[in-house]
Amino acid sequence: MSVKNHPSRDAVLRIAREEAASAGIDVAVIMDGAVQSAKVFAARARAWRRIAAETRCSTAGLATVWGTDKTSVARVLNAQVLERAA
Repeated sequence: MSVKNHPSRDAVLRIAREEAASAGIDVAVIMDGAVQSAKVFAARARAWRRIAAETRCSTAGLATVWGTDKTSVARVLNAQVLERAA
């Protein structure tokens, strides 16, 4: 998708907080791309998937608002599509 449809920062933070709380970790930890434990990765992936589903934003828009690269977001969102197809 060439158009960047950005989610609102409020929606991103709300969902990130909810997923962090669900995983029992601090929201700053899932927002920090340097932390790569399985628990953190899973919470971050759930947050990205929810953000994409609830806001109908583009991959590039989500990556911009989250502060990460588009490839990382696309890899997580595409994995979800592959899981559904299997």
